[in-house]
Amino acid sequence: MTEQHNFMKPSDNRALGLMSRSARSVMEELEDITIAYGQSDEFSFVFKRSSTWFKRRASKLMTHVTSQFSSSFVYYWKEYFGEQPLLYP
Repeated sequence: MTEQHNFMKPSDNRALGLMSRSARSVMEELEDITIAYGQSDEFSFVFKRSSTWFKRRASKLMTHVTSQFSSSFVYYWKEYFGEQPLLYP
C-alpha cells in the first residue's frame, strides 16, 4: 500500500496525520476512551475503568473501534492526500 500510494519514507506526515484524525474520530464516537496513541502503523485506545463497554465481549469492542477507525481513514483520505486517489479500501 505504501509504495502504491507514494508514501514518503521513513515516515509520511500525511499518513500520520490521517491516522491521528481517524483516531480522533474513534474518540469522538466512543466517549469512554480516555487516550489514543500511535506507534509506527498501529493505534491503541485506552478505555475508562468506569466504562460500561466492558460488559461486552472483547471482539465486539475491537470490531466497533476498528470499523470507526477504518471508515474514518477512507473518509478523510482526500484531506491528507489531496489528488492522490485511494486505490483500494
